[in-house]
Amino acid sequence: MEIFIVCCIIIAAGAIVALTLINKKSKERDRYISAAMNIYRDSRLSAIIKNPALPSEENVNADFSEFIFFKELGEKNAHEYVFSLSQSISIGRSRRGNRIILEDELVSEYQCNIYLSQSGVVLRDINSANGELIRRGAFKKLWIGNGNSAVLQDKDKITIGCTEFMVRIFSLR
Repeated sequence: MEIFIVCCIIIAAGAIVALTLINKKSKERDRYISAAMNIYRDSRLSAIIKNPALPSEENVNADFSEFIFFKELGEKNAHEYVFSLSQSISIGRSRRGNRIILEDELVSEYQCNIYLSQSGVVLRDINSANGELIRRGAFKKLWIGNGNSAVLQDKDKITIGCTEFMVRIFSLR
C-alpha cells in the first residue's frame, strides 16, 4: 500500500511539473502573439492615416501578417524580440542600421539580414568575419558565412558570436 501511495505522489508531482512547463510556454507564446498583434494594429492604423480612401484590406501590406520571434538563450535576463517580416531585420554590432544590436567583438558591424522571400524566411550573411551557426533539431548544424544564405525553420537556434537565439516563425492569419 505504501508503494502505491509513493507512486501516486511521484505521478502527481510529475504532472504538476509538466503543467507548470506547459503554462510557462503558453505565457511566452501569449506574449509574442500579443506583441505581433500590436505591431499589426499599429501598421493598419498608420496605413489608414496615410490613405483613408483605400479599403481597409488594402491599407496593409500582405506580408504584414508574418512575424518572427527571437528569444536569447542562456541568459538569466534574456532579451526577446518580435518583428514583422514585412521589413528586413539586420543584426550586428553597429548601433546604426541594425534592429538587433549585439555588443560582442565576435560579431561584425553588419553581421546578417533576415527577410521573407518566396522560399520562406531567409538568413543571409553579410560577408561577416565569423558567420552564423544554425542548429536544427539535435544533430543538424548549418554554418552560414561568406555572403551565403539559408532558409530558417520554426524553432531553429541561431548562434551569432557568443549569443544564441531560439527563433519562432508565425503568422497572424
